[in-house]
Amino acid sequence: MKKTFLFAVLLFMAAMFAAIIYLFLHMKPRDQMPEAEKSEKKLSFSWMGDNVFGADVQEGLTSYEKRHPGISLSLSYGSDNGYWDRLYMAAANHELPDLMVLDYLHLDVFAKKNQLFPLDSYITSGRISVEGIDPMLLACGQFGGRQVGIPIGIKAPALLYNEAITAQAGITLRDGMTLSEFALDCRRVYNQTRYKTLLPEEQSLNLLSYILRGEGKNVFGENGPGYEDPMDTLPFFELYETASREGWAFDRNAFGRTESDSIAESPLTSGNGPSNMSWCGFYHSNDLVTGQKGAKTGVELAITTWPSDHFDRSIFYVPSGFYTIAAYTDFEQECANVINAFSHEQIHLDKIMGGKGLSADKSYRRWQMGSVDSMKTKEMEYLENIVLPKAGKIPSPYRAENDRLNTLLIRLENDILVGSITAREAAERFYDEAWTAEK
Repeated sequence: MKKTFLFAVLLFMAAMFAAIIYLFLHMKPRDQMPEAEKSEKKLSFSWMGDNVFGADVQEGLTSYEKRHPGISLSLSYGSDNGYWDRLYMAAANHELPDLMVLDYLHLDVFAKKNQLFPLDSYITSGRISVEGIDPMLLACGQFGGRQVGIPIGIKAPALLYNEAITAQAGITLRDGMTLSEFALDCRRVYNQTRYKTLLPEEQSLNLLSYILRGEGKNVFGENGPGYEDPMDTLPFFELYETASREGWAFDRNAFGRTESDSIAESPLTSGNGPSNMSWCGFYHSNDLVTGQKGAKTGVELAITTWPSDHFDRSIFYVPSGFYTIAAYTDFEQECANVINAFSHEQIHLDKIMGGKGLSADKSYRRWQMGSVDSMKTKEMEYLENIVLPKAGKIPSPYRAENDRLNTLLIRLENDILVGSITAREAAERFYDEAWTAEK
C-alpha cells in the first residue's frame, strides 16, 4: 500500500515538473509579446474644474500616455456640488479614483477618513519632487503629520469685472480699494450705465472673513466667534444696506437660478444688458481665464482686489487644488509618477494650468509669465504684483459649519436687500444665531 502511494506521488511530481519545463520553453519574453498581450495599467483620474478646460486637460493626459507606454489615464471631470457628491459616493463604496484633484476644503474631509495615500516616502525617495514649491504652500497638503496632497497652483480672492462697462462709466478701479470706495464705484457704474452689482452670495462667508481678517479678527474662534463685538461685522452688512438704499444691488433672481455656480454661466459673463447682467462679481483669481473663455462676445474681463479697509492685512492666497492618491489604489507608484510629471514638466503644465492659477512650481511660474495669452497674463500679474508681495499667512481651511453660516448670511443679506431689517440688526442676529448650534 505504501509503495503504491509513493509511486503515485512520484508520478504526480514528474508530471508537474514536465509541465513547468514545457511552459518555460514555450513562454515568450515580455518584449516579444504582441501589444494585445501586454498588461496595460489603467488609472482613473478625477479632475476638479470648469468644463471649459475639459479638452485641455484631456490633451495633457493623452500626452502623458504617449510618453509612458503601458499607462492609460481615464478622465472624469466635474465642478460644483455634483463633483463632490460623486466622490463621496465612490468613497462610501471604496471605489475612489486612483488619482484625484481635491480643493483646500475637501482635502481634510477625505484625509480624516484615511482615504488618501501618504506621499512622504515618495517625496523622500525623489519620485515626487517638491523642489520649487513654497514650504508654506506644501504644508497645506499635510494632515496628521503626513503629506497627503501636492499643491497644483495658487489663487487669491479677486473682484472680476467687465472692463467695457467701467470704461463706459468713466471709472478706474483701484487695487486695494476700501469698502466705501467700492460702494462709490458701484453707485457711479449704476448711475452712468444702469448696470448693477452682483454682491456675494456663495462667497458671503469668505468676504466677511476677508474683511474681519483686515481688522485682525476671525469669524471662527476656539469655541464660537473669533470676535467679541457683534458690530465688528457691521461694515459687511452695511455694504448690502447701501446697495439696497441706492438701488444698485443686482437682483439675484433676474438672471435665473442654475445648479452650477460656474463663472461661465454667471450674470457677469452672460446676459444681454442691465436687466440681467452684472458689471462685476466676487470670485478668485483662477476664475479670470475660465470666465473669459466662457464669456459672450464683447465681454472683456479685468481683475482687482476684494474691498477691505485694510487690504494689506486682508489679502492672502490659498492652494488652487491638490493632487492626491486614493488610499486603496493598486497603482501607488504609477500615480506618484503622474503627479510628479504634472507638477513640473512643461509639456503637461501647459495644458492643465488653465483654470488652476499660478503654478506651485516657481521655476515653471517664471516661464508662464511670458508665454501665455493676455488673460492668463492679467491673472499672473495680479498674483505676482498685487497679492504675493503683501499676502499674509495662508488661512486654515474653513470648518464643517461653513454651509450653515453661509446660509444664515444669505438669509440676512436678503432681508437687508428687501428692507425688512437694518445692517445693525443683521450684525446682531448673525452674532446671536450663528453660534447657537455651537453651544
